[in-house]
Amino acid sequence: MARMITAESLAQLSSAMRRRAGSIAQALTEFRALPAYMRLAGVARAPLRGQTLDRANALSDKLCQLFEALDRIYAELDLADEAIEAGSGMLGNSQRLLEAQARLTPDAMDHLAADIRQVQEEVEVLDLTWSQLQQKTLAAYTETGSLRELVSSADASAAHQIERVRAKLEALREMVEVDPLSAAAVFAAEVESPLAGLRQTIGAAAAAKRQLTDGLADAAALLVQLHTLADEAQAAFLEATEKTSGVPLSAPPSLQALAQWLEVLQAEVGDGKCKPALIGLQHWHTQAEVLREQMNASRHAAGAVLQARRELRGLLRALRAKAVARGTVEDPALVQLASEADTLLYQRPTPMPRAEQLVREYERVLNGR
Repeated sequence: MARMITAESLAQLSSAMRRRAGSIAQALTEFRALPAYMRLAGVARAPLRGQTLDRANALSDKLCQLFEALDRIYAELDLADEAIEAGSGMLGNSQRLLEAQARLTPDAMDHLAADIRQVQEEVEVLDLTWSQLQQKTLAAYTETGSLRELVSSADASAAHQIERVRAKLEALREMVEVDPLSAAAVFAAEVESPLAGLRQTIGAAAAAKRQLTDGLADAAALLVQLHTLADEAQAAFLEATEKTSGVPLSAPPSLQALAQWLEVLQAEVGDGKCKPALIGLQHWHTQAEVLREQMNASRHAAGAVLQARRELRGLLRALRAKAVARGTVEDPALVQLASEADTLLYQRPTPMPRAEQLVREYERVLNGR
């Protein structure tokens, strides 16, 4: 049985499709007025070049095809309207109405709308790439300025790389404006990649310099502590050599060479010679510990001989008290030993071996009585 269609039902279909075609036409018109499309079309800008020009031409061709497809739909709608006018009031078996209905396919409208969305997305992606690349180049140029301030004057290689990247960014300025797609590839290979390496290298060097600066500050504080220790050790040594003799004592070492060494290391850091300065600082700390041990040994030795002198004095007093208690304090031998020992223990310097010998002899004679 033949399909039935009336002019009224075809008019309803045509009207619905014409409304949708109008929406699509409005979308295409608005799309062509978008800043992103106008930018890509080169409106009020330098002519495009390279990959970007090829992409822009392809998108422009695609857009022209979309308008042509829309024109074909309008043409079919016009033919349908003619068929509707000719078949108005007739039954639905008009061959012309059936043919017009067959040409009005909503699928064509769906495909057209999908193609428009695809072109819009491609333009938006390209525009976003363009905008982001402009931002990236500006940020990269700013970063190279910051890295230039951080890089050590002694690191000629890094300084040269920074200047090379900056020169490449200068050269990319025009390319970004006229061919962002090609410029993006150049930026990734010749700016982004070396910049990442510089960022890591200079960042590590800056961290090492901060660590070294902190290490030098700690070394300076340690040197102050060593000077205090040296003063104490020197005072103990002078007192011991003034009050005693016969016991070998070592003077505390001088810190002059260590202090001068630290100044050299500080100058190296100022000149950007961080690596040798770091190695030197490690050796400096080793030497500082050696000197600390020597000063402690000197101070302890001086303190020990002074303490021994005091103990001999105390022991002699205790032994004489013991002799008094035994009634032998007037023994000529004890009197002579006590007198000589007492003289030596209270004179400066006290000959420690002889003084100790007399006190021990006093103790031996006392215990033998």
